[in-house]
Amino acid sequence: MRGKKIICVIVAALMTITVFTGCSGKDKEADPKATSDKSEVNLTGYPIVKEPITLNILSGKTDQPDFNEMPLFKDYEKKTNIHINWTLAGDDIGEKVSILLATNDLPDVIMKNYFSDTDLVRYGSMGTFVGLNDLIDKYAPNYKKLQEQYPQIPKAMNMGGNEYSMPYICLSDSVKIRKSYINKKWLDAVGIKMPTTLDEYYEVLKAFKTKDPNGNGKNDEIPLGGTDISSITTSLYGAFGLMNRGANNGYVDEDPKNPEKLRFYRADDNMKQLLQYVNKLYKEGLIDKNIFTANLNTFSANGDKNVYGAHNILPTFIGPKCQDDFVALDAPLKGPNGDQIWGYVLGTVFTKGSFVITKDNKYPEATMRWVDYFYSEEGSNEFCLGQEGKTYTKTADGKYELTDYVTKNPDGLNLDQVLAKFTPYGGGANPTVITDDNFKGAETYKTSMDGTPKFKKYVPDEIWEIFSLTPEEAEQFNGVAADLQTLITQSEAKFITGELPFSEWDNYVAKLKKAGMDEYVKIKQAAYDRYKK
Repeated sequence: MRGKKIICVIVAALMTITVFTGCSGKDKEADPKATSDKSEVNLTGYPIVKEPITLNILSGKTDQPDFNEMPLFKDYEKKTNIHINWTLAGDDIGEKVSILLATNDLPDVIMKNYFSDTDLVRYGSMGTFVGLNDLIDKYAPNYKKLQEQYPQIPKAMNMGGNEYSMPYICLSDSVKIRKSYINKKWLDAVGIKMPTTLDEYYEVLKAFKTKDPNGNGKNDEIPLGGTDISSITTSLYGAFGLMNRGANNGYVDEDPKNPEKLRFYRADDNMKQLLQYVNKLYKEGLIDKNIFTANLNTFSANGDKNVYGAHNILPTFIGPKCQDDFVALDAPLKGPNGDQIWGYVLGTVFTKGSFVITKDNKYPEATMRWVDYFYSEEGSNEFCLGQEGKTYTKTADGKYELTDYVTKNPDGLNLDQVLAKFTPYGGGANPTVITDDNFKGAETYKTSMDGTPKFKKYVPDEIWEIFSLTPEEAEQFNGVAADLQTLITQSEAKFITGELPFSEWDNYVAKLKKAGMDEYVKIKQAAYDRYKK
């Protein structure tokens, strides 16, 4: 599904497609005087180059057909004079990229690969990936405009003073702001108003369990479900004042006692309170008993059975039979200490390494102009929605809608299968921009869209993008983070199930310290200090 990859990580005001005006990529008179050392490149308009050139691009893909035959790229070649030789890889793209980097046998561009910060900095500082600052300034007016409008973008992309990749950008609040959902039909059936506090939520879940709200005469209700236990705990952080700067930086947020410092919030006493609350729900059978082995497939299968009372998953994943029974809560739940924030928010920069230019590229200027088009309104629409007139149309009020050919396909294909023929969007890590208007995934389903303004009011004023680490920091950090993740995952599960009593909390915190908690915070703090500058 088109929403799956965006669960992927993290808030700006609700943006419309008009943010791109002025750099739409429409044909203009070419400037023949704008030249490059390696090829004659027009600074504006089309073609991008006067004489045809070829670029070799290695790209990830999922269910799309051959990009060499995709209408988007065939039409774009006619406009630009740039032919692309596509080499495509599926789940093995990471392995293929590693081999190419190790053997120094490089394409001109690597696209739609989830490069880590570590890889970007390492290969950028080595010169394997081209530094993009000057290229962006001169040849990427669409992307440059986005950088100026949203300063969090260059803050996230800056790696030691340079940028080594083009990112996947999200300007959709409905995508970035996750929500909590509740079964409105069940609320009406048990005669309880919408809950606003954790205590009221607990009473609602108890009523869902005992009052047969699905009306089948069976005790088969699952008051609170999810795809795993973190889908439940993460939605409760704000009620305990945790994750107060978004969901993008692991186990740290801003220390409420010292805003210049970071807090390892998973060791905070408020985290203990949160786990005690979840433990109470679990002991009383108010959480899916199989939550520790659940996944998206089992969640969706149960969704069709009308057994869920509440969840925190994208609304359409509940399944078509019951998805419209759910609405977003009226507001995030208020906790026992009066906390009521919503930090379950993804960043504006979804993935950083969506498009890198390698040192073997003979035409970096033309390449930058080529990709910059997909950061314009016109280009991002084509990247996300396909072919205007065939797969999408523009309405009288300036919105974009999918055509009946997509939504009611005569060949019986679903939305993803149809669009895969026209757009490389599937699989994520795209060098483009998504908005509420040009993205049609689960995050922009009506239930989610309706809930966005309710939760947006409680989003912290600042949402941090992912902090960039130096190669040296990353080498230290990765091992520590892995050890901490294992300890946290195992221990929190034991606290929730009751296998580990809360009298052991202080001992648990001591184990976190021994596993490298302080080193984790120290590395993140250094990255945060650079991020602020």
